[in-house]
Amino acid sequence: GGVPQYWADYNPNLDFWDNLRFLLLSKGAKYYDEPKYLLKEELRDVSRYFSILRAIALGYTRFGEIADKARIEKNSLGKYLLVLQEMGYVTEELPITGGKRGRYRIADNLFSFWFRFVYPRRSEIEMGIDVVDDIKRNFNEYLGFVFEEIAREFLIELNRVGKLPFRFTKIGRWWRKGEEIDLVALNEREKRALFVKVKWKDLSEREARGILKDLARKAKLVRLEGWEKSYGLVAKDVEGKEELGREGWFIWDLRDFSF
Repeated sequence: GGVPQYWADYNPNLDFWDNLRFLLLSKGAKYYDEPKYLLKEELRDVSRYFSILRAIALGYTRFGEIADKARIEKNSLGKYLLVLQEMGYVTEELPITGGKRGRYRIADNLFSFWFRFVYPRRSEIEMGIDVVDDIKRNFNEYLGFVFEEIAREFLIELNRVGKLPFRFTKIGRWWRKGEEIDLVALNEREKRALFVKVKWKDLSEREARGILKDLARKAKLVRLEGWEKSYGLVAKDVEGKEELGREGWFIWDLRDFSF
């Protein structure tokens, strides 16, 4: 999550999961109660904020969904979300092409992980049960959301150094009526758009072609008639990415993240 102290406490001689056990997933660990302490430093009653953060961490990101899952009246929810936004723990995102109905996400990666995996397993952790295997079952799904943010940062850096088909001036997600595009980069002055799908997965060339074909279908729904459109894919590994690149698709995997 970019907090220097977290990295300072990370032991490179241990593997990732052993670090989590030592720092987060055991009673008395340094960061076992970190989000709770941080919230209690600034808020009197944290119970409703906990319910809201838990709901968002589980994927309930729309205003109404959060209200239902957290069991908070809709006319009261806005003030709690505003406090969390002002504290920097939650952010609201609108479709990049405009719209009034936003989605909320947890902006702090430690908070996101803690409310998704640690908070609901506190009773097991308190009893000394190793919860790592349980967490591993859903960890790749969780990483998919994290990887989208990393891909956004990656594209912003490519944009900065001029390694994209054009320089975009804004980037974000798009959604409408059940259809979503992970990242859309726009240059409104030049009327150019780059649509990107992000997958935390190793992809065969066949899978990648199917994803790109569906991405082009969704792009037609964004209503950018007359714009020059490009299509891209970011994944863990993409088989045949050179051939796909020669055909005009923009393909990146983890091997491209150091440049």
